[in-house]
Amino acid sequence: CTWSLAGLIFFDDYSSLLIVGNSLRPVLPALRVAPERFAFVVHVMAVCLASLSPVSSWVGLQIGYVADVYKQLGLPDDPFVSTMRTLPYRFFPVLLLALVPI
Repeated sequence: CTWSLAGLIFFDDYSSLLIVGNSLRPVLPALRVAPERFAFVVHVMAVCLASLSPVSSWVGLQIGYVADVYKQLGLPDDPFVSTMRTLPYRFFPVLLLALVPI
């Protein structure tokens, strides 16, 4: 349930934390899920999905950083394309998403 709801709210990690965490908190006792485990899953899903999605607040921030560096260096490359090329090398969020079900 947390996976699917967090997958719908991937555009901003803070929004995902607040919406998913508060909407599913009343269900925790019935499902016998530890609050610590639930907090970990919600946090990992929010942060990792936002960092891997091409349409999110985090990627927008990263594109801005890359654009500033390209401007300082005088490089004509597209910052969006360069940022998207780094997605396969983001091992930490991919590994965390893979470890959440365990």
